[in-house]
Amino acid sequence: MLIFISIILLIICLILISILTYVLYKSYHLARTVMILEDDLSDAIEKINFAEETMDNLLNMRLFFDSPEVKNAVKACLDEVKIAKFEINKLAKKFVERSKQKYIIEEIEEEQDMEEQIVKNREKLLRINNEN
Repeated sequence: MLIFISIILLIICLILISILTYVLYKSYHLARTVMILEDDLSDAIEKINFAEETMDNLLNMRLFFDSPEVKNAVKACLDEVKIAKFEINKLAKKFVERSKQKYIIEEIEEEQDMEEQIVKNREKLLRINNEN
C-alpha cells in the first residue's frame, strides 16, 4: 500500500513538473515577444518625436508667402509626415507578423529607401535651420 501511494505521488510530481516547465517556456516566449515589440515601438516613437520636433522648428520659422523657405518648409513637413506614417505602418506590420509567430525580420527595399529619405530630410532641415 505504501509503495502504491509513493508511485501515485511520484506520478503527480512528474505531471506538476512537466506543467511547470511548459508554463515557464510559454512565459519566456511571451516575455521575449513583449521585449521585441517594445524595442520596435520605442524606435517608432523616436522617429515620430523627431518628426514632431522638425515640424515645431518649421512652424516657429518666420516665413513669407511665396518664398523658397515656404516651399522647403512645406516639403520638409510633408516628408516628415510621410516618414511618421511609414513608421506607424511598419510597426503595425511587425506587430501582426510577430503575433502570428513570425520572428524573421526581413529588410525591405522600401524601408531602405525610406531611411535614405530620412537622412536627406535631416540634411535639408539642417541647411534650412543654418540659413535662418
